[in-house]
Amino acid sequence: MVKVEYDLVERKRPPIKVADAVSRYVEGLKYAFTAPAGTDNPVKAMRLRYAVALLETTNFVKRAEEIYPSLEGAFERFLELTNMIADLDLGVAHPVLVPSKIGYRVPDRADVWAVRLNTVVGLEGLIRAGDSRTKAAKQIAKRFKKLSRALRNPKDDLEGSIKSWQSSLRNGTTKNRTVAENCKYNMHMLDAFAHLLIPDGLRAMSMERLAAAEQHAIHLVLNDDAICD
Repeated sequence: MVKVEYDLVERKRPPIKVADAVSRYVEGLKYAFTAPAGTDNPVKAMRLRYAVALLETTNFVKRAEEIYPSLEGAFERFLELTNMIADLDLGVAHPVLVPSKIGYRVPDRADVWAVRLNTVVGLEGLIRAGDSRTKAAKQIAKRFKKLSRALRNPKDDLEGSIKSWQSSLRNGTTKNRTVAENCKYNMHMLDAFAHLLIPDGLRAMSMERLAAAEQHAIHLVLNDDAICD
């Protein structure tokens, strides 16, 4: 991936064509998240990808100002965020990116909970397909071992943790409200599918959800992945 230039160059542009602008934006995002990052450090690589994606967004919004004058100056906010992320590699953290101090145990990250949510959706689907909770959790832990990357403690038992995630989400005790609301929505959808699909169909759908959850888990950037270079 080429070095990111964080300063926009003002230049005269031809009248914007919406389809062309959107196409360029989509291609830019594709490049940001698929091109080689040029570093073996997964944390720095992810920062770089987000910075490039934000820079593409910045350029897109800048061009959109030609059609929507009310957006004037909005691109500067995206540029500021791009620079905030770039500064992290220099050891500088903007106050916006410094975690708030809280008076209780820090909860796990939203992307980790997203893996857990999809795992619980798969578990609930298997239960609705006729499996017991214990049988379903055991089967998931045995077949989708990489879900262990979503554990708070790598030494925890995956089967037991899956049950714990289910309880936290169903009882609403997780502190991540967005994940909790997504869980309610997914449970409603599962109930609907349970009335429409035969057990084998529901089981297949659940396995697809679990496979997606495992892929998400594989790509989580964890603290242990932060290789110094």
